[in-house]
Amino acid sequence: MEAIPGPFAYYYDWATGSSYFQSLYARFVEDMQIALPPGGLLLDVGTGPGRLLKMIARRRPDIQTIGLDISPRMAALSQRRLCRSHLARRAVVLVASATALPFAGQSFDLVVATMSYHHWREPILGVQELLRVLKPRGRAWLYELDRDAWLGDIRSFARQQGQSFYLTFPAIRLIALHSALRFQDFTRVGRQAGASFWQIEKVHQIFWRLEIRPMPP
Repeated sequence: MEAIPGPFAYYYDWATGSSYFQSLYARFVEDMQIALPPGGLLLDVGTGPGRLLKMIARRRPDIQTIGLDISPRMAALSQRRLCRSHLARRAVVLVASATALPFAGQSFDLVVATMSYHHWREPILGVQELLRVLKPRGRAWLYELDRDAWLGDIRSFARQQGQSFYLTFPAIRLIALHSALRFQDFTRVGRQAGASFWQIEKVHQIFWRLEIRPMPP
């Protein structure tokens, strides 16, 4: 079953083209640039329409990127976007599940999942798959909205996004009803996945980021 059914894929594609999402993706990409070594290989799990994949591929012409989505329609949208941007030689998109990654072990320097983890039906198995495909010194970052984000956090986030707090606050609260996690949700995954190293930190005011590694840093 697709996380975002086919007919809604085009609406989601349109929404992610907004200045809000573009600014948010830019923050995530800045994080990724720090973690990616020269000539590295990146996997974006739940890439959706591929806007983040396109952004990191443009900013880091030295790396290879692979996007993965369970939705064939999303994957097709993403691949067309990369082709139109002349990035198809360095960025490809595949249809697959996070719980059955079609890659050999120890393949990737960095694996990311930005606001897709909450769709995974078997999150522990999915995280174990990320661990399997990471290189020994690689890392995986899972970003999810903080369900319990404080009022001050949302106000600061809105200010940095250049958005009205009075529009941002209800939008974040609405999204958090069905697409956000609490600290203890990520804690449980970290404990059960069997990673040699994991940690959870608050990033960009209103997001949790779970970092997992096959070996301690």
